[in-house]
Amino acid sequence: MLNFSAKKMSIFKNKTGFFLILPFLYCLNISPGFCDTWEVKDLLIDHAYAFAAMSGKNGAAYFHIVNQGNSADDLIGVESPISDKTTLHQSVHENGIMKMRSVSSIAIPANSKVFLKPGDYHVMLFGLKKPLRAGEQFPMKVVFKKSGSAEILVRIFKMKTGDHE
Repeated sequence: MLNFSAKKMSIFKNKTGFFLILPFLYCLNISPGFCDTWEVKDLLIDHAYAFAAMSGKNGAAYFHIVNQGNSADDLIGVESPISDKTTLHQSVHENGIMKMRSVSSIAIPANSKVFLKPGDYHVMLFGLKKPLRAGEQFPMKVVFKKSGSAEILVRIFKMKTGDHE
């Protein structure tokens, strides 16, 4: 009979084991989050997500932009076949009231990170042509003033009560 009370072996016993297996998990696309990354010149776009919503209604999309370059750029447009109209917006607190405003562009300073997230800059999806279902994804084109454009995929998640980030 085997004795399983012997000293337990684990690759996670120390940090080295974890970092040794991490590249393999990435290659298998087994990760605790979502980390698809798209590159256009010096810009990296990642963490693109939206929350589930009904067709005919409106939705929103979010993502991160990392500018690895020494010159600023601007996000000037977004397009997606998932909705009738797709625009850039910013949420602002004004006199104790949260308001959304359409913006013509979002500045991406040199050597910086910009997060499109709930309660701040985001992409509005007006007149959804089909429901945004958790577990699915949809294409979106992001357009920059200097760097050109990139086609990204936006993953859809179920909204949990109280989620604001």
